[in-house]
Formats: sequence, structure tokens, C-alpha cells
Amino acid sequence: MRLSFLLVGYNSAALIASSLRAIATQIAGTDHEILLVDNGDGSTAALVRRDFPQVRILPGRGNVGYGAGNNYLARHAQGDLLVIVNPDAVLLPGTAAALEELAARRPDAAGFAGLMLNAQGRPSGENFLAPPTLGHLSAHMLGFYALWRRLVLVRRLDQERAVACTSGAFVAIRRAAWDRLGGFDESFFLYGEEMDLFRRMQAQRLILLRSPRLAVRHDTGSGRRHGLDRVRLLCRGTMHFARKHQSAPVAALTGVVLWSMVFSRLALRRGFRRPHDLAALLAALHPRGWWRGYG
Repeated sequence: MRLSFLLVGYNSAALIASSLRAIATQIAGTDHEILLVDNGDGSTAALVRRDFPQVRILPGRGNVGYGAGNNYLARHAQGDLLVIVNPDAVLLPGTAAALEELAARRPDAAGFAGLMLNAQGRPSGENFLAPPTLGHLSAHMLGFYALWRRLVLVRRLDQERAVACTSGAFVAIRRAAWDRLGGFDESFFLYGEEMDLFRRMQAQRLILLRSPRLAVRHDTGSGRRHGLDRVRLLCRGTMHFARKHQSAPVAALTGVVLWSMVFSRLALRRGFRRPHDLAALLAALHPRGWWRGYG
């Protein structure tokens, strides 16, 4: 079995160097390839070309989006298993070998996910992701999902089990399943594309298997988790998902719940004190910037 590691960089040379070093220490003796495309200014490709000559670098096409970048890499990959790795995701020792063993042992699974750890090495909230539907967002806003997570989901982290979705920072998909699904929907620029892919996997009854033996440290948002630009993109990706998979009235309700949830949590958590801070938050959450998704 050949593993194809796919990395899309965007002005993230320092981050991607850590990710590549972690991969390089684990793949000796395995059939593999590493492909990279730089969606940014070329600095990431330059560093990788200098320090990681074993990486195959494809010509950049500008910032075409995360999904489109991975689709581009996948079209040139030759592996049986496509391993998507974020620039800020670091595979912990043993993960690559465990992935190879798991894929051989579970031919019934189309995709494989891992235990996501935060920068401090503790299980992160990415392990509890759910599709951004009206029902799930409402449960989040009302606190029901947090209770379900504390009472039930956290106890399942040490189990190998099928899941509905996972973090797009690290996921492996069999080539046959990827081709059947058509890869990522490139109408998503950033955020939401992985949820759309997993939704389509479910519709085709393809199994996404999570194993605690696949451990990945991920600095969510590269240290800018609550940056307002990132919040705007998250809202836009969520609404694009809602408009694709839900009726227009339900998508509109989803947008109302999303705005209420994000505004209340961000405003309370960040503790805005200056008029400028509040103005920036309101600008980020103005529906004009994300209501229609990426349409």
C-alpha cells in the first residue's frame, strides 16, 4: 500500500517544516510519497525545496482554496491512500505506521481519522465536531451538546469506532473512495469543505473510522483561533454548507442561530472594552460578509 501525503501551504513555511519533519521520521521503510503545493507567496515552497528535497512540489496556482489545493495534489498522487495533513498539524510518533496497519486490517473503511490534540498535548474540541446543521448548532447554543460531549463523547476517545465527521487537519481517504466522491467540492474556499465531504461519505454509506492510535497535534487556527477574519470565514463556510444541504428556510434559520451563537460567545469570551474592538466584531459578523456562503 502506498501512502500519499498531501500538504497545502499558504505562507506557512515554519509550520510546514515541523509537519514535514514529523512525517519524515515515520515513513522510512514504507511505500510513500509527499506532495506539496504553495497557495501563498512561494516562501513555503522555497523552504521545502531547500530543506526537504524528497518532497514533490507542484507549481502553485495562487490562493485557490484549501479544497481545490488538495484536489490538485490528489490528481497527481499515485498512492492507494491519500493522507491530507494541514501545515499546522504534526503527526505524533507511530501514527504513520498505525495508519498503514489500520488500513490493511480494515478494508471495509473508506477513511481514517485520528485523535486530535491541542498545542498542550490534550484532546481538543476537534474530536467532537458535528455537521453544522440547524439541529447541531442549536444544541451547541443551548448547551445540550456540551453536556452530551462531557457525559458520552469524551469516554469514546480511546475507542476505535466509526464517526460521522472529523477535523480536516488530518484525514486519510482511500483513492477509490476519493474518486467515487469526486474529492472536495471546490465551491468551498475555506472551512466547511471537509464537512461536506463527510456528509457525502455518509450518504454513500462509506465508513470513516477514528482510532486513538492515530495521534495528531494541531494548533487550531495557527494560534489565531478567535481571530475575526477566521470567524468570518468559518461563518461563510458554515452557511455555504447550509445552503447546499438544507432548504432555503432552514438555511436562513441556521444563519440566525449561527450569528447569535458566535456573537454571544465571542463578545463574552473576548471581553471587549474599547469601541474599536466592538466595531471590529460587528464588522466580522455583519451578515453581508457571509450570509450567502461562497455563492
